[in-house]
Amino acid sequence: MLKSIIDQRPGLTPKGKLLADHIVENPRKVIFMTTRELSEACRVSEATVVRFVAQVGFRGYTEFLQSLRNSVDADMTLPDRMELTDFDSPSAQRFQRMIYREMDNLRQLYEEVDVVAVERVTALLDGDEPVYVVGSRLSYTLAYYMGWSLIKIRPGIQILKGSDSTAIDRLTVAPADSRVIVIATSRYPNELIRICRCAVRLGLKLVVLSDSADCPM
Repeated sequence: MLKSIIDQRPGLTPKGKLLADHIVENPRKVIFMTTRELSEACRVSEATVVRFVAQVGFRGYTEFLQSLRNSVDADMTLPDRMELTDFDSPSAQRFQRMIYREMDNLRQLYEEVDVVAVERVTALLDGDEPVYVVGSRLSYTLAYYMGWSLIKIRPGIQILKGSDSTAIDRLTVAPADSRVIVIATSRYPNELIRICRCAVRLGLKLVVLSDSADCPM
């Protein structure tokens, strides 16, 4: 994505070039910025930011941000994220910023969710076949919560920790009609990649829930 912006830079307006330069030089900061914050950082109007996003080939700012996040997210460590979260600002202000970002995430989810894929996954889980919900490290919390929620509405739910050496053993002896749900967040643990490969090799129905289209699973 950054290379595409660099390639398109000569055809941009002077203000567009300012934005392009700032984004290329500070991608890890820009992924946390609203249109207002980016416009203030580059001393241009919010309308200029919106026009720039369209010029470089995106339908909107949320799509632009998601593409930029995908480009850099896999390389960001937890300390990187902590450093960029603006902990020097007042706590109430940080809280408001996080709410705004989550609203932006929900709006993007609403606009871009693949309804057909959601229906396929729902149909896959709507039965009494065994379901194994797997997560590791940061994603284990999400896997545990999903598994705990599913236990309330259907039988046959097992929650596995991907980092546990017995996880693959348990899948190996799972019934042939089992479903495996793997939840993966960057940085993507190798043990979850191995579990996905194992599920495919065994012919089990596999669902991967991830935070990026660039997820290696």
